[in-house]
Amino acid sequence: MNVDLARIQFAFTSVNHFFFVPVTIGLAFLTALLQTAWHRSGREEYLRPGTDPLAEDVVGPRLVEQQQRQEDHEHGPAGPPGQTISPVTARPSSTVTTR
Repeated sequence: MNVDLARIQFAFTSVNHFFFVPVTIGLAFLTALLQTAWHRSGREEYLRPGTDPLAEDVVGPRLVEQQQRQEDHEHGPAGPPGQTISPVTARPSSTVTTR
């Protein structure tokens, strides 16, 4: 019984090393490449790999609207007590975003 448990533990450890060591080394190498590319070019895209600017433009405003609806539900359209209202959007100034 003890030998079987030791074999299972060894198999588990071997499989984890087989997958996670190369992934970790590969991610470290990718991070080094992206940091170098960012340092040389100064382009912000290299600092946030995997983010799509179109997705930010589509999802970002929807998240802001959802947050505003939640705040309206909790505090009413004027926002929390003592918070100023933005004259442009008639929303609390903390939820007004600028690009």
